[in-house]
Amino acid sequence: MQKKVVICLLIITALFFLGCGTNNPVAGYPASPEVIREYDEPNEIVLVFTDKLHPSLPAITLKVFGQRKISGGGGHIHFSAHKIAVYMRDGQELIQELVFDDTWTNNSKSLGFIIEDMNFDGYKDIRIQRNTPAGPNISYYCWLWDNDAMQFVNNKNLEGIIAPRFDPDKKIITSFLRESAGHHYDYTYKYIDGIPTVIRIQEHIGGAMVDGKMVDHFIIKELKDGKMQVAEEYTKPYE
Repeated sequence: MQKKVVICLLIITALFFLGCGTNNPVAGYPASPEVIREYDEPNEIVLVFTDKLHPSLPAITLKVFGQRKISGGGGHIHFSAHKIAVYMRDGQELIQELVFDDTWTNNSKSLGFIIEDMNFDGYKDIRIQRNTPAGPNISYYCWLWDNDAMQFVNNKNLEGIIAPRFDPDKKIITSFLRESAGHHYDYTYKYIDGIPTVIRIQEHIGGAMVDGKMVDHFIIKELKDGKMQVAEEYTKPYE
């Protein structure tokens, strides 16, 4: 009996230490960053991320510089970032600094920083949440990895896509834009000649009046012959 108890304890201990050494990041996000330094001003923070942009490349270190801020008369706390420093050689060699206008996020753990392949070329890219609007219409600063130049390059086309989601299997980008409480759009993008291009739009108007009845009105447009054309239009009983 005592032997069985000892064996069970050993198994539990082994599982505990294995669990402590395992990271389970959400898809599209690296492992949780570490606050590596607090300046004399306690509201200044630096987060450090380490990841491999491609299996053939050594690990890269990215330091995100930000602040903890208090805004408004109610003392609302939010977080911002203003610079990303890129390092090689175990964080010893600075190869690039990306400086941008202050961001706004409620995410204290990552400052809205995301590492993922955004152009489906097999190399991971980076983006950071630019703002926190009242609705879900979140925009990002975006940079694609240029492996020939060994640096990140800003991409304005991606920055114009609201709340993007990247599907590496289908190689498409989807986006949700809310114009009002009952009026929103679902966009689908595909890379055409290296540029993310809208290939489908679904417009949903909730509570529209059609023939004196309140309905959900859907309009679907698709890219055909280089132009967005109405492919389908229908209504459903309003819910």
